[in-house]
Amino acid sequence: MELVYEAQRAAFKEQPAHKGKLYTSGLASIVRHPNWLGYSLWHAGAALVAGSANVAAGVTAALGLYWILPKKQLTEHMSRRYGAQWEAYCKRVPYGIYPGLL
Repeated sequence: MELVYEAQRAAFKEQPAHKGKLYTSGLASIVRHPNWLGYSLWHAGAALVAGSANVAAGVTAALGLYWILPKKQLTEHMSRRYGAQWEAYCKRVPYGIYPGLL
């Protein structure tokens, strides 16, 4: 998921007409942080495959590591960097990580 998202974003950023613009297409049109969605799914899947009695702990750790902890810092950074573009994007794509949930 990260590879697909980063390839999409890189192709967008390579075009001079997109200089200073926020990438909002592809996977980013579904959630604001496709990388974190992929990471959290990977961690949850790894916990399930391991058959651990602590599957809930694995899912919670994935959410905490990739959503709760850096969310404020990233949101502030993106808001400073992209201003009105970021605000409009947040209104259009309300979910940070999980479509329909968070």
